[in-house]
Parts: sequence; C-alpha cells; structure tokens
Amino acid sequence: MNSMSQMENEESSATVKQLSPPYGGVAWYTSFFELLERVQIDKVDVSYLETNKIASGNEYKVVNGLRFLGLIDEKGNATDKMKSLKVVGDEYKKNLEKIVREAYIGLINKVDLEKAKPEDIINTLINEYGMARRTAQEGA
Repeated sequence: MNSMSQMENEESSATVKQLSPPYGGVAWYTSFFELLERVQIDKVDVSYLETNKIASGNEYKVVNGLRFLGLIDEKGNATDKMKSLKVVGDEYKKNLEKIVREAYIGLINKVDLEKAKPEDIINTLINEYGMARRTAQEGA
C-alpha cells in the first residue's frame, strides 16, 4: 500500500513538472475567479472562455494555467480543487493558498519569495519549469 501511494505521488509530481505555470494577463485569471464566484463551472475549455469573454485570443493560456494549478483535469473537467474555491472568507484564502503552494512547489523550494528580486523568479521559472525567457517574464 505504501509503495502505491508513493508511486501516485511521484506520478502527480511528474505531471505538475510537465505543465507550465500560468502566464499572461492577471486580468484573465481575475475574470475567471470572478466568474467562479457567480456560477457553477463544471468544464473549462477554449470555447467556454470565449463565450464568457475571458482572455480573448489567449484562452489556451488560461486553460493551461488552470491545468497547472490543478483546477481542471486534462479534459477540462473541474477538479475538487476548483470546487474548494466556492467557499468565502478565510476558508477561500486558505484553499487558494494551498493550491498555489502545491502548484509552485518548485519555485517555493528555490526562492525566498519575501526577498526575491523579479529576476530571481524569472530565472527560476526558466530553470525549474523550462519556460522561455519572455514567457517566464509574463509568468513572473
């Protein structure tokens, strides 16, 4: 049993490393989270974001970002993590912080975010996640 859990954790870590962190306009993600406050979202894909006028022409970036955060699966279905963000107040903040910390574990383990300069974050995104320079700058 123990080795099965370990194997699932390793597979989960490998999946996260293959995905790129979100990048692009902060407003895109803000719009998505505001939408999540108002409606039940069961599936997110490019057409859903187009319909809701989120990240016009860049919907794929938001889809990839939501996958990286674990809010949707590879088919775009909402995960339990997304459902955990339906709450309000301190519970919402706690759940969002947990999601972000899990997704960005590679960055958090390498950089002291309290003291980091922008280039520290950019360089870590390049080295840890294999992002291109411009993409890492957008991600930072």
